[in-house]
Amino acid sequence: MPIAVNRLVLASSQSGVAGLFEACESVYRSTNSVSKAALEIEENLRGNTGLDKITLGCKLYNPYEPSIWGDIYYVPTRVGTLMPVKITDLLEERGDGRRLK
Repeated sequence: MPIAVNRLVLASSQSGVAGLFEACESVYRSTNSVSKAALEIEENLRGNTGLDKITLGCKLYNPYEPSIWGDIYYVPTRVGTLMPVKITDLLEERGDGRRLK
């Protein structure tokens, strides 16, 4: 969230209280939108939706492409989503996505 916090600092210093309020609303909308998207994907992963679970999982975390958990406006609600790199360790994957033997 460093970029979001930086937006708040800049808005406060450049536009005063009104600018800070507007920036807070914008950051709130962005974080709320990303959180809702993450929850929707997580619910689809838990449910029996028939959707491709690997594709859904990659929307949450993908070290090679933009993903929800890596979004600058994603606020982790659980330790497991705080450090997506740990998933790579748990799955015993290498940096190129292939599994370790």
